Amino acid sequence: MRYVRFDVDRAGDVLAPSIARSSGSSVLDGEALSTVRRASPVPPPPDAIAGRAIEVVVPVTFVISR
Repeated sequence: MRYVRFDVDRAGDVLAPSIARSSGSSVLDGEALSTVRRASPVPPPPDAIAGRAIEVVVPVTFVISR
């Protein structure tokens, strides 16, 4: 399983996605990053969370079937 790290700003924009933990497959790691980029914008952080942006780390799993 790979993990993607990125920041979410107050508008819900995804900033600077990167691989936090690789699966060992550069193709799937690249697609995980692309998936996160395509999801932008995401719901913005709630007002109760302080700061200009928050850091998020999420697992990304692909299921490959024939």
